[in-house]
Amino acid sequence: MRHAGVHIYRGNIVFTPTPQDFVALARGYVVVDGAGVITECLADLPDRYCTVPVIDHGDRLVLPGFTDAHLHASQLPITGLQCNTELIDWLHTLALPQEAALVDAAYADAVYTRFAEDLLRNGITGSIVMGTIHAESTAILVDKLIAAGLRSCVAKVSRDQNAPADACQDTAREIADVRHFLTQTLARSPLVTPAVGPSTAMVCTRKLMKGLAQQAAEFDIPCHTHLAENRAEVESTLQQHPDCVDFLDTYQRAGLLGTANAVVAHAIHLNDREKRAIRNTGMLVAHCPHSNLNLLSGVMPLAEYHDMGIRVGLGSDLSAGHALNMFANMVGAIQSGAMSYLTGRASRPVPPAEAFYCATKGGGSFFGKTGSFEPGYAFDALVVDDSMWTRHQPMTLPQRVEKLIYCGDDRNIDHVYVDGRRLR
Repeated sequence: MRHAGVHIYRGNIVFTPTPQDFVALARGYVVVDGAGVITECLADLPDRYCTVPVIDHGDRLVLPGFTDAHLHASQLPITGLQCNTELIDWLHTLALPQEAALVDAAYADAVYTRFAEDLLRNGITGSIVMGTIHAESTAILVDKLIAAGLRSCVAKVSRDQNAPADACQDTAREIADVRHFLTQTLARSPLVTPAVGPSTAMVCTRKLMKGLAQQAAEFDIPCHTHLAENRAEVESTLQQHPDCVDFLDTYQRAGLLGTANAVVAHAIHLNDREKRAIRNTGMLVAHCPHSNLNLLSGVMPLAEYHDMGIRVGLGSDLSAGHALNMFANMVGAIQSGAMSYLTGRASRPVPPAEAFYCATKGGGSFFGKTGSFEPGYAFDALVVDDSMWTRHQPMTLPQRVEKLIYCGDDRNIDHVYVDGRRLR
């Protein structure tokens, strides 16, 4: 039997179809068709594939690629600065001035070149990214991600109030700039797509958010924003929108966040109505454990949200989060889950498999069928070398992944695939 375009990959395959546990195939096989889509994941290779060459990765781990569900590309140069500062002070003294500097196209080119390189190096095959208010420099970000061959959704950030003059725009101009960005980005690449990006309702008027909602509906694109990150932010937002019952309502009254085609970052300080609405719409929550603690914002109860049926991905939230290393972000999710459990906000802790799920299939679900090795999923994958540990200590495959979560970094990642294409 001929299998034109088929590729078969062999290695120690581990993935999480559900948050509950790892599926592990020792020296198993992933069969990928010519379009880069997985057709089978097998413990043994049937005779029908006897004529297809096997790409054998030996004793290395083969894992789904990571999706970083929320991060700010422009903030890469300020990573690790002014942590332990509350959100609003951090924004005005560090983050917004840094974003304003990206009006310089040459500087944007340098920052975004490094950003795409760092995503690839860390095995982040998918990313849900915020740019800046500048349409032209955010277009440079799109260029770099397309050139890198990575999967991404890029939002041009929008603000029209309560921010420095160089970090926001007149409402009409902002709506026009968003339309320009969307029309320039749509259909450029099947892997890199645009989103509307109201920074947060605290810095957006109702008129602006309605304009963004109209464009999201017209172009059938997602909304990417922040939700209930910090208590002072929640209070200020409700003062800006006094007719709203809660933070989520500020978006919904403008026509945003009413469908599954949305991602909200943080979602720490939610009431029961907001939690039910998020679950019922099916939108993705980006859990950002490092930045939640670095900016003294709080702890998101991941276990509670999963048990409610809320869809959750894992975000580095660069640069309030200090690491693009998704293994470290998984540890952050596990440790934040322990804090939620110990303080009575969750009925159970978060195990490693659940954190791994958030970093792979959970966040990957934003792009459709990515983040797993189930049939029909895109072959976005990492080949990982953990031999420095296995040569000294025999471990099961789930134990090897747990060790990798706690001790691994980009140096363990040998190869990266997106849509079946090897990028490194």
